[in-house]
Amino acid sequence: EDLRISKELGFDNYRLLLNAGLAESNHDWTDQAALTFEQATQLNPGYFLSWYDRGVVAEKQNHYTQAVVLFQRAVKLAPDYAEAHQHLGYLYSQSMRMDEAIQEWESVINLAPLYAGAYRNLGYAAMEQRPAYAAKMFLDYLALTPNAPDPSNIETWLASHHRQ
Repeated sequence: EDLRISKELGFDNYRLLLNAGLAESNHDWTDQAALTFEQATQLNPGYFLSWYDRGVVAEKQNHYTQAVVLFQRAVKLAPDYAEAHQHLGYLYSQSMRMDEAIQEWESVINLAPLYAGAYRNLGYAAMEQRPAYAAKMFLDYLALTPNAPDPSNIETWLASHHRQ
């Protein structure tokens, strides 16, 4: 409520707008969050989290082309921000741009070597074209997450492909 009042009073602090946008997004008010994050990027276009947060909302709204552009902008401003690379990898994989997805997930691993999901995602993305590489990524994923929620699918694939 305080954030809404502050916005109505015209405070133009981009950090306040980012916080308001996050609150709106957390309540699934994605249309309002998108507008709020857009205002934040207008106030401070050099702040990568504004672009990243806009990308998250665009992805929630299934505006994937727009989300890619927003995450690319975030990565350009903050190339070491693994989460933006993770989202780009996901979006590229959804549009069957596997080489680009693999490149993004490799960036995630280089930036955050304990980010287990990136190993799993890399494995799935590389299964058809690079099965040996996929096997290594799956094995690394399983080593990082011994209580993984989806090991049976991966273990079945490994048993049929990796040990041939």
